[in-house]
Amino acid sequence: MQEAIKITINGKSFLLPGEQNGFYEFPTYIQQHRAAIVEWVEASKHQVKDPLGDHMSGLPDMSEFKRITGIIGFPFSAHDPDLYALDRGWNVVMEVDIRKT
Repeated sequence: MQEAIKITINGKSFLLPGEQNGFYEFPTYIQQHRAAIVEWVEASKHQVKDPLGDHMSGLPDMSEFKRITGIIGFPFSAHDPDLYALDRGWNVVMEVDIRKT
């Protein structure tokens, strides 16, 4: 059974699969990218409210972060993290709220 960690940042939840595409130190690597994740979350909220606006340009490049962590959840993927885990029978082994330090 696949395992995952569910994280919450700025009120938004994400899944981090247990078998990611690269090694990283948890939660240090996530905390290092927290500000950029918050930027993406806030921009996506504005984009949903104003779909014709250009709220997503100028954001930090998160492609390497996404590749390494395999993060699941909007705006990094179009999946709802809870439904994704439920549908695939994943075991969420830990839930963590990543707060600003």
